[in-house]
Amino acid sequence: MVGVLTDAGGIPIRDVRVESIEHGQRTDKEGRFAIAFKPPEQYVGFQQQHTHFRRVRREADDGKVVTIGLPRFRDAELKCKLSRPCDAELTWDLGEGLSARVNASCNPGKITPLPGVPVGDPTLACAAGIGEVPMSVELRVRDERFEVWAAPVPVRVEVRAPDGSAPSSCSVRVGTKPARRSGEGFWVADARGGETVVVFCDGRPAVPKRLEPGQEGVEVPWTAQGPNLELSNLPGAQAIWLTHVGKGGWAVQIPVGEDGQLPLPPLAAGLYRLVLGEPSLLLDAPLLEPEVPDGVAVFSVAGEGGAVGTLRIAADMASGTIRSEGP
Repeated sequence: MVGVLTDAGGIPIRDVRVESIEHGQRTDKEGRFAIAFKPPEQYVGFQQQHTHFRRVRREADDGKVVTIGLPRFRDAELKCKLSRPCDAELTWDLGEGLSARVNASCNPGKITPLPGVPVGDPTLACAAGIGEVPMSVELRVRDERFEVWAAPVPVRVEVRAPDGSAPSSCSVRVGTKPARRSGEGFWVADARGGETVVVFCDGRPAVPKRLEPGQEGVEVPWTAQGPNLELSNLPGAQAIWLTHVGKGGWAVQIPVGEDGQLPLPPLAAGLYRLVLGEPSLLLDAPLLEPEVPDGVAVFSVAGEGGAVGTLRIAADMASGTIRSEGP
């Protein structure tokens, strides 16, 4: 291959080593090179900054001086959203037989700088080690950040009443996705882990369950029993977010019944927040007050058309009525 290496503006790039398996040469002051190769490895490779480039031979190259124009570059970063580390390979198809590759370590929860990578969205491959089967992952591009997530896989949700029977009239959601019914008491949804499983049967929610990464199924106990929250002081409320504060916390949006009651799942002792309106209202809500009475939801105004309440329960509660106060 006889060619000229240029930058994104068409200016020749000198002193870059261009190589095939058989031969290597540095570009001269005009960016020119001449590299020999033989089948089946008919390509040349070179490196710019931390990016490895490959230009494969095409039939249209025969008898011509090939111009290899590099793309524009940018600084980016890789964030790993996986539960275990992997070796990530990002690849850009730049057209006309030219591709780019960047390798980086993907460590859970960590951010790895990627200086000088091509502009544009790459594809992603991820392997846990030499000889390992590639991991099933997906790439999300957010401006200058590449996020590595586990690819969604089918997860089974089992819903059972205390006597082991399957309750009727249930809806199941995993994260934001409705689950598909797959049998008596079973639902299936695609998930990657970290999502919350929300179940409603006969208008009453079960206690939400968090799906852990790699978990193939989850059982959600449901019971028709549970306390009700009396909301006569919030007329017109149609739905309220209930959030369990603390380790293993969860959130579920519950519609208000026609009788003005909010059907709650059985509640373990602990601290809860209730939001009428968007969950973002919690950001502007007053701090939790330690003097909130036990078993009473105390609401305060926290923005236009919204209210935030605090509920403190000293002992597990599976029935009865919780009254509310304010705002």
